[in-house]
Amino acid sequence: MFLTNNTPNLSQTNDSEINQALKQNSTYAYLYDGLKKYFLQWYLPLVIALGFLGSAFCLVFLTRSHIFPKNLRIWLISICIGDFLILAMEGVWMMLKVWYGFDIRDVNDALCVLHITFSNYMFYWSAYVQCFVSMQRCYLVLKPFRVNSRLLSAKNLLLCLLLVSLFLVFPILPYAIYWRVIDGDCDPVNDEIFRLTTVFDLVFWGIIPVLLMTTSTVIIWRNLLQRRNRFNSIGNFKPTARLKSMDLSTSGNRAASFTSPKRHSVAMCRLQMRSEFNNVFKSVPRSPNNTPYVTPNSSLSVIGLPQLRRCSRGLENLKRKSTSEGSTHVTLVLICMNFVYMASVYPLIIYFLCLNFIFSSLDHDIHRFIYYLFRSFCFLNACSNWIFYCVAGGTFRKRTRRLVQLVCCRRPAGGKHQRYLESLTPKTSNAQWCVTTNRYSCSVYRQINSGVKATRLDTAASSYDLDRIGVESSNTKSVTLEVRNLLKRT
Repeated sequence: MFLTNNTPNLSQTNDSEINQALKQNSTYAYLYDGLKKYFLQWYLPLVIALGFLGSAFCLVFLTRSHIFPKNLRIWLISICIGDFLILAMEGVWMMLKVWYGFDIRDVNDALCVLHITFSNYMFYWSAYVQCFVSMQRCYLVLKPFRVNSRLLSAKNLLLCLLLVSLFLVFPILPYAIYWRVIDGDCDPVNDEIFRLTTVFDLVFWGIIPVLLMTTSTVIIWRNLLQRRNRFNSIGNFKPTARLKSMDLSTSGNRAASFTSPKRHSVAMCRLQMRSEFNNVFKSVPRSPNNTPYVTPNSSLSVIGLPQLRRCSRGLENLKRKSTSEGSTHVTLVLICMNFVYMASVYPLIIYFLCLNFIFSSLDHDIHRFIYYLFRSFCFLNACSNWIFYCVAGGTFRKRTRRLVQLVCCRRPAGGKHQRYLESLTPKTSNAQWCVTTNRYSCSVYRQINSGVKATRLDTAASSYDLDRIGVESSNTKSVTLEVRNLLKRT
């Protein structure tokens, strides 16, 4: 009687505990179902499509265009290949599992080992390639005038890429050795192996790449701020930047700092004046008869000499500005890529660390919700690298438009010879051509219009005007002789 009375009570308690456990599991299951329904079903196709099209287009662009140097194109092409393979392996796998409930890893042991090993290897490989881009840029920033060209040659960079690819096989070996299909899921044989792979992910995929990227980004960003403080928008050096760094608190230091260069002022002025006079005599245009034509109201004066120097300095500033814009273009690309990498990869690594070393137990539905959410964030880095090429500057858009016109537009009937003949024809009748060429012209008459206003005279010029021109030219010669005599006396 005693046994028969207690047996149904035990069965009832077990059933109640099972029902409570099922109720608890059912309460957390809505998180994963809502993630699939409202986020992953539209997020994964969008990310995969953007990543595929962007990586393929950037791969074609980088191989056809020369906007980046050769030693940088090696890393950028490698990043495009890595992003494409990450989306092809990991993104398609997750999309099939979310949409159709089909997991390619659960088919057999071979597919389980190959897929999980190769997908994790591509995550590692893409991260280290991106690190090498940042480290190379940081090296160029730290030593701009002492760059070793042999160190950055294509042969050495490819050898470095090969060595890193072989080194990254080591942290991936546990996936290839200890992962099997167990109870219909691709899992490790025990929990200790899962903890080991978590430590490898934290060190090789998290700490080392992020440390290298963060250090390089901070150095590059600091260099940009220093350049912005030292140079103005045109590219000229700010004299106030050097004065601010000097200690001018006392009057004695101030007097010493301003009176010491007087010893060399005469020699510097002599060289400067001679170079300016030589530039004037060389740059004044002449007619076929070697006779200058000047208007009666104009005169060659020393006032216009500094403006000739401004003309040459303007061309140098344009070149300097173009090079600084190119370096800023590449630097902003790297900074954006590094920040997106850290924001997309680190949530998953931190979750793995907490799951294996902090949490004692976690509900299965909560684990699936957090895992697939953070794993999907890793695709942001793979699909957004090509976008930063467009965001960093307008050069990419111009070259892209030219590449699209080259591929899509129809060629002329004459072929290459017809285009060559068209390039040789004069374009002076085109107003747009005149505008573009006038932007880059540096004429003496336009640069020193305040001191000299030179135009061609008609053949019917009066004798009075010609006499006046001769008097003015003789006056300028006398002025130059007097200045030279003064310089010799000093």
